[in-house]
Amino acid sequence: MQEIQKSIKEVRQVVIKADQFNHKRFQILDRGQKKILSQAEQEFANIMQTLTDEAKEAHRLFSFKPVDPGFFDRPKWISTKFQLTLWCEHSRVPLPVLNPNNPKQGVYELTLPREWLVKAAPVLKTIFKTLSIIAPVAASGANLLMDDAAYEGVKEELDLAQKSLNLSSSGGGSKLDLQTNSDAPKLSMGDEIRAEGSVLRVFQTKLKEKDPGFGGLIRVQNQRREFLWVHPQFKDEY
Repeated sequence: MQEIQKSIKEVRQVVIKADQFNHKRFQILDRGQKKILSQAEQEFANIMQTLTDEAKEAHRLFSFKPVDPGFFDRPKWISTKFQLTLWCEHSRVPLPVLNPNNPKQGVYELTLPREWLVKAAPVLKTIFKTLSIIAPVAASGANLLMDDAAYEGVKEELDLAQKSLNLSSSGGGSKLDLQTNSDAPKLSMGDEIRAEGSVLRVFQTKLKEKDPGFGGLIRVQNQRREFLWVHPQFKDEY
């Protein structure tokens, strides 16, 4: 996992330099870099396809972090408040990056019970690990690249989300712990993740009650007739 992230970060630097010299993105990548980028894109496509049913009524991509700075010193917490950030499923970028004039749009505070996080961990860990792989070059296909400050903020939030899930499921020695203790995204667990999708739908219902407009995201369909939730600026891509 760390090696993949390191390689993707190197691809990011090449893409940034290409932009500076007005080169077309990715044409100057070597074969190995293109392969790594292709694998990352495929991993993202796999998780999105696995959660196709969950996209019908609500979006699937988000990150979160605990609001309380002392959260990680409370290993026996029962419920706590998290700051949750929605992502565009086209550009794979958090909404605050796409809405610089309204950075609070698509950002919420929700109180989540530990029990729910434990149940949702297989799905959430896969989502967050996949996002952490593609984040360095997120939005590349949309002619948009996060600057370093935005990228570091996104990376920190994804790291905190992973750490929160690890704390939630620690100490149980349960089947869940065995499923989620690997560093690699478990995209081979597609059937199991799909089965756990119902837990994600419970969360989507809570989010819809909080904001029926999902931060301004628009539901579209791609060529395979699959639903995606995208920022309005990408609506015409579909």
